[in-house]
Parts: sequence; C-alpha cells; structure tokens
Amino acid sequence: MDPSLPVPRKRPVPGRQPAPSMPSSSSAASTAAQFHSLASFDDMLKDLDLLRSDSSPPVSFPASSSTARRRIQEKNAVIPSSSSAAAPSMSRSMSSRSRTSESTATARPLSQVSLTSGPSLSNSSQPVSIGAQIVRGEREKREAERLQREAALAREREIQRQIEMRNKKEQERERMMEEELRRAEADKIRRAKERRLVEMTDSEERNAIVAARLGSGGIAVSRVLSMSKNAAKTSRLDESCIVPEYIDALMRTLTADKTISPTPEDFAGHDGYAVWETTIQKPTQEVIADLLFAKYIEPPKSKLLPAPIDIFFKVVEGHGLIAKEGRSRDAYCRIEFGQIPQPDTPPRTGIETFQTEVCGQSVSPIWNQHVDISSQNLTDLLIVSVWDQRKDDFLGRVILSVEDIVFACGSAGGEGFVSRWTRLDPRGSKFKDKYVGGEILLEMSLDMEKQPNLQDIKQSDPVAYIESQLVACKMNLKTVYATLLRSCLLLDISSNVPPPTQPRPTDPNASYEIIDLLSEESSTLLGVFERSWLIRSSTKSLTYLDLIFQKYKLYEVPIWALLNAYEDVHGQVKRKRSWLHENDKPVLLDILEEMNSHYRTQISNYKEYYPKNKPDEALESTILLLRMVFKNPIYREAHPNLPDNFEPEILDIMVRSSKERFKKLSALSAPLDENNVEEVIGGFSKLCELLVSDIVEDYKYFKHPFEIELDIVKLNSDVFFARFVAVLSSQFEGPLISSASIQKIASGLFGLLQSLRNFDSKSGGVRIKKSSAYRKFSIEDWMAPYVLKWLDHLSTLTIEWVTNAIKADNFEAMVSESGMGQTGEETLSHSSSIADLFTVVHKELDSIIDWKWTNDVQNATFIQKFAKTVYRAIENYCAVVGTDDDNSANSSQFTNFIKSIRLQKESKAPADITNESCVKLCNLEFALVKLDEMHKLMNVATLARAQKDYRQSMALKKNTSKASSALDDKDKIKGAFKIEVVYAENVKPVTKSGLANPYMVFRLPEGTVMPPTDEHAESNSGIFQKTTAPGVSVVLTGSMCELGRTRPINDTINPVWDESFSAILPPVSHLDVYLYSRNLISDELCGKTVIDLSGRLSRLRQKLTDHHTHDVYIEFDPQGRGLVRMTLEGEVEDVDYWFRKSRERLKRTQNDLTRALTVKISPYLKEVISKTVKEQSATGVSRGFFGGAMEYSNFTAAGVPIDQLVNPQEADAALSPLTEYLEKNLMTLVAVLSPALAHEVIKKLWDEVLLDIEHVLIPPLYGQLESTRRFLNKRQLSLCGWALSILRAFFHADGEALGLPYKILDNRKYHDISNLMTMYFQDLPRIKREYELSFVNGREKEMLIRLVRLRIEKQEEFTPAEREDGRKWVE
Repeated sequence: MDPSLPVPRKRPVPGRQPAPSMPSSSSAASTAAQFHSLASFDDMLKDLDLLRSDSSPPVSFPASSSTARRRIQEKNAVIPSSSSAAAPSMSRSMSSRSRTSESTATARPLSQVSLTSGPSLSNSSQPVSIGAQIVRGEREKREAERLQREAALAREREIQRQIEMRNKKEQERERMMEEELRRAEADKIRRAKERRLVEMTDSEERNAIVAARLGSGGIAVSRVLSMSKNAAKTSRLDESCIVPEYIDALMRTLTADKTISPTPEDFAGHDGYAVWETTIQKPTQEVIADLLFAKYIEPPKSKLLPAPIDIFFKVVEGHGLIAKEGRSRDAYCRIEFGQIPQPDTPPRTGIETFQTEVCGQSVSPIWNQHVDISSQNLTDLLIVSVWDQRKDDFLGRVILSVEDIVFACGSAGGEGFVSRWTRLDPRGSKFKDKYVGGEILLEMSLDMEKQPNLQDIKQSDPVAYIESQLVACKMNLKTVYATLLRSCLLLDISSNVPPPTQPRPTDPNASYEIIDLLSEESSTLLGVFERSWLIRSSTKSLTYLDLIFQKYKLYEVPIWALLNAYEDVHGQVKRKRSWLHENDKPVLLDILEEMNSHYRTQISNYKEYYPKNKPDEALESTILLLRMVFKNPIYREAHPNLPDNFEPEILDIMVRSSKERFKKLSALSAPLDENNVEEVIGGFSKLCELLVSDIVEDYKYFKHPFEIELDIVKLNSDVFFARFVAVLSSQFEGPLISSASIQKIASGLFGLLQSLRNFDSKSGGVRIKKSSAYRKFSIEDWMAPYVLKWLDHLSTLTIEWVTNAIKADNFEAMVSESGMGQTGEETLSHSSSIADLFTVVHKELDSIIDWKWTNDVQNATFIQKFAKTVYRAIENYCAVVGTDDDNSANSSQFTNFIKSIRLQKESKAPADITNESCVKLCNLEFALVKLDEMHKLMNVATLARAQKDYRQSMALKKNTSKASSALDDKDKIKGAFKIEVVYAENVKPVTKSGLANPYMVFRLPEGTVMPPTDEHAESNSGIFQKTTAPGVSVVLTGSMCELGRTRPINDTINPVWDESFSAILPPVSHLDVYLYSRNLISDELCGKTVIDLSGRLSRLRQKLTDHHTHDVYIEFDPQGRGLVRMTLEGEVEDVDYWFRKSRERLKRTQNDLTRALTVKISPYLKEVISKTVKEQSATGVSRGFFGGAMEYSNFTAAGVPIDQLVNPQEADAALSPLTEYLEKNLMTLVAVLSPALAHEVIKKLWDEVLLDIEHVLIPPLYGQLESTRRFLNKRQLSLCGWALSILRAFFHADGEALGLPYKILDNRKYHDISNLMTMYFQDLPRIKREYELSFVNGREKEMLIRLVRLRIEKQEEFTPAEREDGRKWVE
C-alpha cells in the first residue's frame, strides 16, 4: 500500500445510506429494438410478470398497454422523466428485479474495448439508455460504412489514376522507342550511302593500280605501291603448300556455293554489271575457280623466251641493317640465280651463286658490285640475301623473278634501266629470323636489242587475262576476295570442324593467342591474292571478321572464333590507329552496328540463345564482345551519347529484358477468364512459380556470366518483385481481397521468399563475389511490408477460425495425444474446437518460423503482430465458450434475462454441473499449455530484447541522451500497464432493495492525444491500433478512450471482482474511473473518481517506474471506495505484451467459468443451509389483529426448544440432500477436469460454503438489513456449526483423491467464522473490546462489527438510547 495515498477509514453509518436514486428512463421508445425477439408487447408483459415474487410488491405498469406499445413503436420519441409517474415506476420495478441469479446468467468478462455492450461513457455522470446506444451505434455504423465507401472510391480513383499514369508512361516509352528506331533506320540508310561511295572510290583506285601492274609489270607496281603509305608489307609467300588436291577441293566448294554473286553493288561503276553480263556471264564463284585452275592446276610449265637475254644486275648499297646489341655489322651479299622452286631451301646444284665483298663495321654498307646474268626462262628467280660475316646472322633477302625484271625494265623505256630501294624480308617461319630489317638499293638493265614483246607475254598468261577482265568490268576486287575467303573458310570448317571451346595456345607462356580457322593452305592462297589484288591488311581482317560473324549467326562457327577475329581487329586498331584505312572505317562501323544489335538481342534473350548456359563460356564471350564493341573508338565516335562505362549500358539492356521477360511470363500465366477469381488466383500462383523457376535458373546457370557487369539474380528479382507486387497491389481493392485468394497468393510469394533466401545461402556457401549494390540488397527488407500486410489480413480471419472450430465441436472430452499438464505428468482432456483452433494457429506459425527471418527486429514485429492475432483468436474463443448458458451470443441482454427467468420458473430442480461446462474449462487449460509452448517456440524473450535494443538505438539516433522512458513527458506517464480491479465497498445503492449491480469502467481523459508512431517500427498499437497511422497524431474521443471494464456483480454494494486487464497508455496525466450499476433499460452512474498519474497529488507516478505492483485506493463521488492494483510492465508494447494479454484473457475466462460452475451449485447450497437454519427458528405468536408487533415463542415449528442444540444425526439428516447433490456434481468434475483444475473448482466451492454460512450468521456491513433477518438462536447457531464441520469433512474426504487438505480448508475465512460462532452470544461490551483489540493489532475482525450491528438492530432487549449509542459506535 502506498502510504502517500489517502486511505479512507471513515465508514458511513449502517442503515443511513442515502435514498436510492431513481434510474432514469430517458428513451423508452429506443428500447424497441431490444424486444424484437418477442412475439408482441403483450408477451413481454407476461414475461415481466415472472419477475414478481412473494417478497416484493407488484410491478407498476402504465394504465394502457396499447399506449405503452404506441410509445415504444414511436421512433426517436424521448419520454421526459417528469412526464408520467408510470414510466419511473416501471423503471424502478424492472431495475429492482434486474438482479439475475448467477446460476442462470454468467457475468460478462472484462473486455479491453467494449463499444456496444454498455453505456457510452463520457465525463458526464448521466448514463445513456440502451436504446440510445443502439441508435448511436447504428449511426456510427452507417457513418463508418459511408467513410469506408468513400475511402474505397478514393482508392479506386487513385488506382485508376496510377493505371492511367502507367499507360501514359508506357505510351511515351513506346513512342520514344519508335522514334529511336526511326533514327537508327535513318542512320543506317545514311551510313549505307556513305559506305557505297567510299567502296566505289576505293575500288576505282585499286582497279587502276592493278591495271597498271597488268600493263607494266611487277616492279612498276611495287614502285607505285612503295609510294603509298598503306602498302601491304608482306614477304614473298611460300606457295609450295598449295597442292592441287587442295585447289580441287576449293574449286568444288566454290561451285557448290549458291550465293548470288555478283550483284550490281559489287561493281565500282554503274555499267560494270552490264559489262559482266555481256562478257563474262558467269557467277563470281566460277570465275575464281577458273582463276585457281589456271594458276595452280595447269600453270605454264615454263615461260621460255625466244632467245636468251642478258641482265645487268648491281648491288649498290644497304641501309638500316639491324645491329645486335647496338654493334655494327660486317655485311656481305649472296646472290643465287636459277630454277629455285623453294626459296627457303634452294637446290645445291643447277644454280649460280655470287658473293660480294665484306663491308665491315657498318649498318649502311656500300658494295657497288655487279653481276651479269643470262636467262631464257621467265620463271628463273634471283635471290639477294644479306649476311653478317662475324656471327653468320641472316639480315634479310629480296626475291625477284626474271619475268618481274623483264616487265620492269621493258616498262621503263629508253635504255631499260631501273634503280630502286627494296625492303629486306625474312625467310619462312621455321627459321625464326631475329635481325631482319632495313633496305637495299638494286640496279638492273636489259639489252634492249634483245627485249621480247611484252604483249605476247601477257596473252600467254591466263591468270593475267582473267584479272584484266575483272578490272575491265570495274569489279570490286574486295568482293571477289570476300567470295574466295568464304569458300576457303567453308572448306576448312567442313574438313576440320572447330571445337566448341577455344583450343589451348601453342605457347604455354602466352596469356592469349589469336587462333585462325583458316588452314595454312587457305592463308597462303589468300595471301597471294591479297598481294595481287592489293587487299589491305585492315580490309582483310574486316572481311574475315564480317564473314565469321555471319557464320556465327548461322551457328556454323563457335563464339571463340568470332572473339578471336574481333580481337585481331580490336588489337590492331588499339596498337596503331593508322592501321585502319579511312575507306575501311564505314565497313567496320557497319559490322560493329550489326554486332551490337545481334549481341543485344542475344543477351536480352539469353535463356533462349544459351539454354542452361550452353555452350560453355558462350554467353560470357557474347557479353565480352558487346563490351568490346561498346569500347571501340570507331563505334563511340558514331555514338557520342554513350555512357562512359559499360555497366550502365548493359544494365539498361537487362532491365528492358527483364521487363519483357515478365510480360512474357505474365502472358503464359494469364487466366482465360479474367472475371473468374479462381482462374485469376491460379494465374498468379502459376506466375509466381514461373518467376521462381526463372530466378532459380538465373542463379544456377547465369549468375557467373553476368557477375562482372551486374548481378542478374538481383536485377531480375528486383524487376520481377516490383512488377509482381504492383500487379498484386492493383488487385487488393478488387475481388482478390477475399481470404482464399490472398492466402493462396501469400503462400506463393512466401515460397518465392524461401527460394530467394536459399539463393543467398548458396551464394554465400560457394563464396561468389557480390557487387556492393547486391550486398546492400535485402530480400527481407523487400518482403517485410507484404508480410505485415499478410499478418494484418490474418488477424481478420480469427472469427472464421473460431466459428469453424465451434461448429464442428460437440464439446465431448477427448484426451490430448501430446498435450501434457503443467506438471508434465498428466494428460489434458479437451474437445475438438480448441485443438482445431490451435492447429490453424500453428499452421500459420509454422509458416512464420519456416521463413527463418534473420532480421531480429523485423521478426519481432512479425511475431508481435502474430501474437496479437493469437490474442484475438483466443478472445473470440473465450467470448463464445466463456458463457455457461444456452443463450445466443447475439441475443440482447434483456431477452436473455427473460429467458433465464422462464427457465427458473419452469424447473424447480437444482442446477447440475454439465459435462459441457467442464469440457470448456479443460479447453481453456489446454489453451494455456499450448500458449506456453508457443511462447517458447517463438523465443519471445530474445525477440523482446531485440526490440528493446532497436528502440534504444533509434532513440539515440534522434539525438536523445537516453532511450524512451515512461516519464519522458512532464506530468504524464505512458507505457504498457496491467490494471487489477480488486473490490469496491459501500457502493451507492440504486435499486429499490438498497443494492446495486456494479461494474467499473476505466477511461482515458477525453481528448487524449495519441502521438505519431515510427513508420519503421511496429506502432504502439494496443487498443488504438486502428486509429493511429505512422507520422500522424490522433485525438481520442468517445469510445476510443475506453481502456476496459469489469463484469457486473449482481445484488451487492460490496463487489469483489479480482479481474485484471492490460493496456498501452499514451502520455496521460490521469485516468477516469466510473462505477455503474447494470440495469435492464439503462445503466446508472454510482460514482466516479480520478487516478492521478501526474505526481502532483501523490507519489504513484514515480513509484510505478520500478515495475512493481502498487495498491491504489480510490474514493468515489458521492460515496464508496475501491482497491486497484497497477503495474507498469514496460514503456512500450513488445512481443510479450500480447502473450500476457492472451494468458490474462484465458485466466479471466477460466475464472468466469469456474465461477459459473460454483454459481450453479451456490443457489442450492444457500437454499439448503438457509432453509435448515430457518426451520430451527422460533415460531411467531401474534397478539391479535390490532395487537402490535410480532412476538416469538421459545419453540421451533417442530416443537423443539430453541435452546436445545442440534445433534449430529439431525445435522446429517438435514444436510444429506446437500452432500448428495455435491457428491454428484463433484463426480462430474473429477471425471472430466484435470486434477489441478478440479482442485481449483472444489476450492472455490468451499469458499462459497463459507460465504453462505457467513451470510446466514451476519448481514453485510453496508446497506439496509433485510426485514426478515433475525438474530439466530442457539439451536440455529449449533446447526451452522454442524454444517461447517460436516462440509469441512466432506471437502477434505479423508485427504484422499481430490480432497482438499486442511491447510486450504482452514483459511482465514474459516477461522473468522469459527471465532464468530464463539463470540455470537457473548456480551456486547466484550465483543466490542475484542474488535477494538483486533483493530489496534492490525488484524481487524470485521465480522465482529457486523455482529454488533446485527444485535443492535435486531435484538429486542435494547432500549432506543442503547441502540443509538451502538450505531454511533459502529459508525
């Protein structure tokens, strides 16, 4: 007890209470809704007649029942309190008889929020009638429905607006894409025109040079090309590898090629195609075949001149020889002449060899030595090689044919003299020459008198003839080369199929090697024609790249071949920008554009092009190629708006791809009938499965190929989730809001969550490197809002769960298979409803546990919401099973009351405890055990600590010095409170009998402000959960201010409730407490008070922060006091809060049912004890009709003296019906209830026995004394003693089975009654002294003062003065 609180000790004078106030009947007409279950108003009057008893006066009704009926039927007709005497009379009569026996009506359990059962509480002391409550409730319901309709319409408009915005954005995006496609097409056409012009110019230049070569000889051509910066610097090729068999196979490949060639675009002039059609009249493939046949199959065996010619040949000097380690060279020249088929291995006989002098110590030697050569064969070769005498190092060579020399000198005119610098070339690859370089000056001339006719030589050469025809038609030789290259490639890949993966490099130390698909024969042959047709190195590489790319698109070559081809081009451009000729830039740009488009298509549809990421590394190579195209400077010059890095580019590609993929999957899962909800839900489930399968496939096969640029799993998850949730959200306002649909959708989405969390665990297990963005991505954060929405929806299903469980239950006891008692040694009996309810609850709980949520704060929020759902389910279940009568839960209070009276009148037999009532108690006990198991399974303690730590950290982030406290607000307190209502005494009587039906109501002050909640944490919901929103303050008014109320206790002014409830209080300075009396028509205010929490009037505010329970004594105005115990359990709502509330609700309902069981037995118990004691009272003797007050004899009605004590046989005979009745009912308890629960019920029955005996012995301290109550005689007192002893032995049962031990039976009440019997006939002064002594010692014996009051008021031997003195003493 708080010593700072005022503790009232002053008691009112017994018998001098204020006159009972008349209950108002302000709106009789509004009660018509309560009588709708009766056939007519006359039937109601007949039922009201049942209320009359022998000891009460008849009920006064209005004179005309038709008038009353008319008044009731008038809507909104308010009857003033002074309008008629009949209405108050009726109200008084009904109020005085509103006391319903607890054997037929169970007290209403304490409810945290009660909006319809009871008065609308406000600061006013005037209660509101039930009719007014119904009218106001209907108005509030209609207003709420109107607001819901408006909110639904607003949401529908918002959804429509969002759909329109999305459609507009989609249309704008499509328009931009179309515009982009038009621009791309225009650019493509422009580039094609530019490329055509460049191709024509380049072809004309090439044809002009080739024509000059054909007309003037090879040396002249070399001179022309030596003046060009882009001349091909290739050494003389060894054509020995080109065998006839290879040429024959290549010719067959050419003739089998069905590609249409030539086309008009293949000619440099507009008339070239027409000339071709009139002169050559063959496909390009056949022309090339003829050229190969003439050159390699049947070449001229010898080119003999009519007569030998003399050649004057001079080696003048050298320049730029390569010196080893910066030293000079001792160079000399070796000249070899004759028929030399293989220059790298010249024959040892049949050739002429010459050697110059050594020019020492110089890299620019001067020899000035000549040799005269005579030859008749144009195929003879002249090889000039430079050597170092000291090291015998090869420094380079020049190879010339006699034909070249003849054509060169013949074209020179005049004396036929030619002088030129020639580059020194290396030998074949097998020699690995390291020091080749520099140039050599050669001079040569012919004897013009013996000069042959050059035109005759040309006509005798078919190769030159075919080439001259191509030039004459203005054929683009690059096209001819491309055709030859295509056939060479087809031949090589058909004879030697390339492997799907790139072969290992020939050099083990090389990090990368360019591997060509062309064979050695093809490379040599192409090299010959490259020199002949002046094909530049860049042109050659681009033609090969384009051809490989086209073959790759047809799946004829592997990706690595394309990668090698592009790497060659990319590397050449990167090493030397001038390598790429200006005329080849448009060609490269077109190739890059086509590659970019193709790669984007492949990567966007990677699952179709590379199923299960096969072939190996193909997708990686494609991404690499796209990156290389993106990085290519030529491509970037043509697209200046490209981002600097490749990652944004491929991210944009993949985002678009993911969106298109979602559209495709949505189309695959779309329902046939969009109006069929089941098909729509099935479509969503299928879509969810497809999305899961798609992301699983991404994780298994495609995570690695994309990991450098992006995380494909995260990207697709982001896009899929966002669009999937958007689709779901758009359906939430429609038919898909039904329970079945949202449950099915939720299960699929949670399956998706589980799959994604498996991805994370797998990726962590194999240590795959994640991007920083992916590491920051949290699937749980993404899923948390929907989980909360699902949990909110789950809480709406509790009524359905309970309804289905109750409907299937016949409340027959069954033994739990796994449920153990609280001791762990006994099984629990229960019915199917509670097992079914917890089966449903555990099914949802298993889903939450299966999530294995790693974020403890979020998990605590989920468990808190789920615990709240469990509480609502338990509350609904308790509301159904927490009544021990057959009245419908939907029936009105008045109707149930009338039915109970009917049942009492129809059956006079004592009520027995039913199996159904016991099974309900067992169900509650089973629920408590299952709730404790659930508490352990959820690990609530750990989650509560996580919530507490999170709230403290959030408080510190808000720059507060410490975490939130219950005393943060000045003069106010907040937090989770447990309020226990113990008792009240001296309540203002309001009924005619001087009693009341009191219940207590706790409310927040009107206008209390609910502070805004944190949007990142679970709101401080409590009873205000539906009225608050994140970031918004709410002002509480009306029914929102109610915290809780107790059950009504009938016919008493000293109620004992022993009930508790929990509530989350916003910052408040006080609580309003109201005491009402429950009546049939309207409840009447008996008193009100305020519990100060500001600290200004008491120290309660400071003491509550120690989280201990504190007694709070409250004084009611105008009279009465009560005891309330308050405990601050925490500053905020946490996970454990709703578990505590669930336990409290189960315990409260268990106590109510236990009380209901005892109430069934209590009337008969009270009846038997009262009847047996009354039978031993003295008979009255009347003095006549006008004789005055009644006098009594000294004998009972049976003629036994009142001073003769009752013997054991008489007591047993009188109490045998009671013991037999108790035996029968206790056997029912023992057969159904668990030992612990049966023990508890039996203990409460013993408490009822003690209360009944106490009531027989003495009256209550407050209120009017019954007119029939008398001071007991000795025989009656002895019978009470025997009753106490016999029933004590009965409940003890020799200590066997469920018998109560003496330490429980002999409680304080028992000792007080025993002491009362001892003092019953003692002198009044002694009794007073005994009471005063107990009061001084701190153990007040209240029964003694009640005994004094009884003797003063009912014993006849006292004079009026003595009675007045006694009353003063009692006061």
